[in-house]
Amino acid sequence: MVKKLFKHEINAYLRVMLPVYICLGGVALLGRLIQLFEADTTIYALVNGSSIFVYVISILVCFGFSTFFSVVRFYKNLFTGEGYLTFTLPVTPTQHLLVKLLTSILFNFISTIAVWISFMIFTVGDVLNEVTKAFTYLCGKAVQTFAFDEWLHLSLYLLEFLVCIFLGACSGVLLYYVCIAIGQLSRKNRALCAVGVYFGYYFITQIIGTVLGVLLTVFATSPVMEKIGEFIEAHTTSFIHILLCSVIIIEVVISFVFFHITRKIMTKKLNLE
Repeated sequence: MVKKLFKHEINAYLRVMLPVYICLGGVALLGRLIQLFEADTTIYALVNGSSIFVYVISILVCFGFSTFFSVVRFYKNLFTGEGYLTFTLPVTPTQHLLVKLLTSILFNFISTIAVWISFMIFTVGDVLNEVTKAFTYLCGKAVQTFAFDEWLHLSLYLLEFLVCIFLGACSGVLLYYVCIAIGQLSRKNRALCAVGVYFGYYFITQIIGTVLGVLLTVFATSPVMEKIGEFIEAHTTSFIHILLCSVIIIEVVISFVFFHITRKIMTKKLNLE
């Protein structure tokens, strides 16, 4: 049943996102066609500038609409009248949550690929050739410069960085989900309550970040910080691994907390409209 639910979610996303991807590709193709008629005129500069502006807006819409649809679908399927039908399926709240989360992350990834393809369409020709040459040159220099152990560390960096991106995507989506779940506990103005929870979380994290920044500035010249600086300078490679692994651990903890709170509310505190 979970496979069928996952397939249903993918089909629902495709019905909405596929036209968005087609429009993005169309805007990129139109922009490239405009570049073929390059001319040193004010009208061309205006038209070309407008095409670039529209293309950038299309990219933002592609990413933003993917997230927006994920949030709306999560709320509509699980916390409105549709929830009466949704929760009659032989699927646990945990499985519902996992399916929603993984589908959202999947289409964030697909949106990234769509944007990259559109960029290749928009820049095909001299610009794309120059970008390809620069990338090939840098790769060749890297092969000549780095030793085997350095390549091993770079591979681990890349793996850790990709894990950070995946977990960051999970925590980002789960943040929206937990805000919706907490917001639906309110009897009135659920959407407004969810938005309030989101901005409350954002405000708290900004305060924590500011306090940490101030503390680092105040104690920057302390003996402890000097020893940390010496360690970083002497073991830069190990420090980067420690930093990336620390980010992974933090993201795992945040994602677990958000997931657990959302699942708990869906299981024990569900309040359908």
